[in-house]
Amino acid sequence: MLAKIIVISLVVIQFIKEQKELRLYSDNPPPSQKRVLYAVLNWGLGHAVHSVQMIRSLSENNEVILAATGRALTFLRNEFPQLPFIDLPDYSIRYADNRWLLVPKLIIQLPSMLRGLWKEHRQTEKIVSEAGIDLIISDNRYGVYSRRVPSFFVTHQLRFKLPVRLRKFEVISEWFNRWYFRKYSGVLVFDEAGKENMAGDLAHSGKICRHPKLTYIGLWSTVHKENVLRDIDALAVISGPEPHREIFGAKVIEQMKNMPGNKVVILGKPEDTGKDYSYPGLQVYSFKNRKEVNNLLNRAKIVVCRSGYSSTMDMVALKKPALMVPTPGQTEQEYQAEYYKNKGFFYSVSQDEMDLSKDLKIAKKFYQIGEYSFKVNQYELFYNAIGERLPEKDHEQNV
Repeated sequence: MLAKIIVISLVVIQFIKEQKELRLYSDNPPPSQKRVLYAVLNWGLGHAVHSVQMIRSLSENNEVILAATGRALTFLRNEFPQLPFIDLPDYSIRYADNRWLLVPKLIIQLPSMLRGLWKEHRQTEKIVSEAGIDLIISDNRYGVYSRRVPSFFVTHQLRFKLPVRLRKFEVISEWFNRWYFRKYSGVLVFDEAGKENMAGDLAHSGKICRHPKLTYIGLWSTVHKENVLRDIDALAVISGPEPHREIFGAKVIEQMKNMPGNKVVILGKPEDTGKDYSYPGLQVYSFKNRKEVNNLLNRAKIVVCRSGYSSTMDMVALKKPALMVPTPGQTEQEYQAEYYKNKGFFYSVSQDEMDLSKDLKIAKKFYQIGEYSFKVNQYELFYNAIGERLPEKDHEQNV
């Protein structure tokens, strides 16, 4: 009898534990809905930002569960307070202060990164099992996939850019991606499929760009044009991984303090929301949500930002002139900055050589992105790629 009581007690305890673990999820979604796990990489805020429109659209007809960590998770929780979330740790990659030490530092971190991928995948399979996930969308989270449900990988990099002296080894990154793509039902690429595109060699070079699982889904952005007075002479949007996000922000503020006109800086720190301060002619915000960012971008005559892909897509959506400053040592941003400059899209300078009083004047005259026509937020391409029905109100936005 005592043994039966012990067994029953253990079963009850396990049941209560499982219910607590699943407390974020409703018990029975309507038959027409799916439970979608949407995972985002915490590498700056870019991956979270360019996921907003797809998350918003998916959540109209499905039960979307967000998975991220750090600032990316904080950002998504602010944007979607009604959606359940999971704090899913990723690889915690750290950049070197010295750009020439980037590759050695990344190599040193490689074992921990691989362990992180393994743990990430194990946790994903557990979530799929316990939460009844029907579909996975993974924005650059290589370990977030399942063999049991359709899983889609979202990226704009089919090959990883290396420093010039190591450029011949880039093909290794193609092999890595081709191997990992086998684990996914499909790969969604943020870019146009044709010759006029914004990713260049990152998504249009080598054999991998002809991979059968690829679908180019165009550019995506949360911003749109508003009919407002352009009363901000220069707006700086600070982003990217540490420690260079902090270094970049401090340098921009110091230089803008000595410039004439009305200036605004957004530091991109959602954990410090409300900790704002100002100098004469300069307002510094710790964080702004996407609606507020949209308004500030529309009011700005020119923008200072990283050459990251999310910032790029925002500038294209608004046809806004920008001075782009790549994160030192982040080779894909350095490549993109050079690519945009050569194409005549945006002017760029290195962080070490940045002189805003001079560079902003050049960037205003250099701007030519307005001469190009790109489509933004092509929902039909996205839903066709993942095999789901397009919500009636979602449509293409031409810019």
